[in-house]
Amino acid sequence: MKILVYPHHLEIGGSQTNAIDLATQLRDAHGHEVVFFGTPGPAAALLHERKIRLLPAPAAFGAPSARMIAALARVVREQRPDVVHAWDWPQCINALLALGSMGALGPLGVPFAGSDMNNLSVSAHLPKSVPMTFGTEETVDVARSLGHRRLLLLEPPVDTSRDDPEAVDGTVVRKEHGVGADEQLVVAVSRLVGWLKLEGLIRGIEAVGELAARYPVRFLVVGSGTAEDDLRRRAAVVNEAAGREVVTVPGPMLDPRGAYAAADIVLGMGGSALRGLAFGKPVLLTGERGFSTVVSEDTVTPLFWRGYYGVGDGTPSDLAGQLETLLIDAELRARLGGWARDLVLRRYSLEVGGRNLDGFLREAASRPPARLDILRDLAAIAPRATASRVIPPSVRSRLRGGPAPSSWADVAVARGTQDRSAPAGGPR
Repeated sequence: MKILVYPHHLEIGGSQTNAIDLATQLRDAHGHEVVFFGTPGPAAALLHERKIRLLPAPAAFGAPSARMIAALARVVREQRPDVVHAWDWPQCINALLALGSMGALGPLGVPFAGSDMNNLSVSAHLPKSVPMTFGTEETVDVARSLGHRRLLLLEPPVDTSRDDPEAVDGTVVRKEHGVGADEQLVVAVSRLVGWLKLEGLIRGIEAVGELAARYPVRFLVVGSGTAEDDLRRRAAVVNEAAGREVVTVPGPMLDPRGAYAAADIVLGMGGSALRGLAFGKPVLLTGERGFSTVVSEDTVTPLFWRGYYGVGDGTPSDLAGQLETLLIDAELRARLGGWARDLVLRRYSLEVGGRNLDGFLREAASRPPARLDILRDLAAIAPRATASRVIPPSVRSRLRGGPAPSSWADVAVARGTQDRSAPAGGPR
């Protein structure tokens, strides 16, 4: 079967990595021909490394995009794939408008399926008739309640052969950043942006700064983004107060596996937390509104439902205390690391994700939605998606009766999955 994968812009990010890893697995383990159609960016190097062909897409942000729709239609006519796999809601909208219209008007229609790994909400723009995967039990449940008919739970996969403590030498990263053998290294690999990520990174810097006077602890924050300069300024304040290099913000790594392998403790959320678990590291999970927790057998069950994030009640949790517990207890770190690696192998490996996605895409290719259902989706989605692009945010806010959610906590409350009046986000 020939699969045309249509991801978000090929930046370094979790969705792009998931798309590339799963496509590689579908080719190598299940025998499919895989071609990518995407806007070139740094992640294109991963496609080159995996020997996956990239057909360049135009740079077009948001959806619908007339340029992207026309380019996708042209590529589909040229490549004649058996199925198109679109990642994230803008690509799903563009694919619906390109392929749905083609299917409605002539014989060139090609089935497509979509994947949305946004664990915070389910976009109302997504077509209801198209087969869709979501990354958590909660978003699958929400999508079902919104009228989606063909669903798959596709949790963020981890390449456990590459993300393996036995396959990567972390000493190179430790030497590069002057981390001594007697120092314990906390690592965060993240996009350095205000939305969702920043609170946990700032609290991590503050916690390490608080503990630096008592413990030989270092904090390596790997990544890039709009908050990078802010985090460097905060790191400089901590380093000056400690009289030594405590927090380092070196920028992004195309291949951050060395940083995970170098870590004694991983701090983060989402796919980065899962990669930390895959490397057999204890993971200190962060979120918003004061949330943090150590991932363990006692705290993991709520994470299966909502994903590897959390929302607190607005009162900061004792992140410094949680980190200190891990720093002083080598036996606990070893036990959590062994459990973590086993969990990822059983639940989140590429073998598991690839097997599930293979069956899903085969069915999508062999049983496309009825043309009438696609036309209903086009009629429902096109005006709404277009309005979101042309109506100013302030006007949309008034039409909604309130401001747009600015954080995961607000999204969760708006969706009815959290209650501001009670502590939220699961165990601490």
